Amino acid sequence: MKKNSLRVALLMDKLTIAAKIIKARLIVDAITNNVSVFVTPNPPLATITLAIKELSNAYDDTADGGKSKTAIMHDKEAVLMNLLHKIANYVEDVANDDEAIVHLATLDVKKKVIVKNTAEFEVFQWNDRGAVGLKVKARKKTIYKWQYCKSPLELNTWVDAITTDVAHATIGDLEIGTNYCFRVVFIDGTGDHPSIVLSFAVN
Repeated sequence: MKKNSLRVALLMDKLTIAAKIIKARLIVDAITNNVSVFVTPNPPLATITLAIKELSNAYDDTADGGKSKTAIMHDKEAVLMNLLHKIANYVEDVANDDEAIVHLATLDVKKKVIVKNTAEFEVFQWNDRGAVGLKVKARKKTIYKWQYCKSPLELNTWVDAITTDVAHATIGDLEIGTNYCFRVVFIDGTGDHPSIVLSFAVN
């Protein structure tokens, strides 16, 4: 049996409790809405939904700052994260190295902080939240059109972010926790030449 080379990443370790609750709900909703792909989720979505509710209630209970209530909240957090890691493994198995299926579950694929390809195109986390930096090896007499879209399933809906005469750019105001696709279109005397598409999770 072939071992999948693709690995699913939750990218939730640095999120606040409130953000983890929101992300968990998005994952459950996405898997629910794609039942034809995710036929038998394991663990069951009802189990994850219950864990989300229990963490949400425990989070609300910590409003008064009590240490014991905070400890209970972190216990509930650990339970939910354990379930989410298991559902991520399930999605990884279902995807069978198809990255688009991973994105259907609003999950991400493990990547290095900087993503490169043979065109020497790079996407990396910018200093500001919700922003990325992009750069590519410079070409002579070339204009660079930087584009993005939200999903590999929407590659025909590219958004033009910025056009530059230098081989780097910054794109901001992106949704935190969302996996985007990026590319640059090289515009020269012979026409428009799109680069390879890179996928990157914005933080």
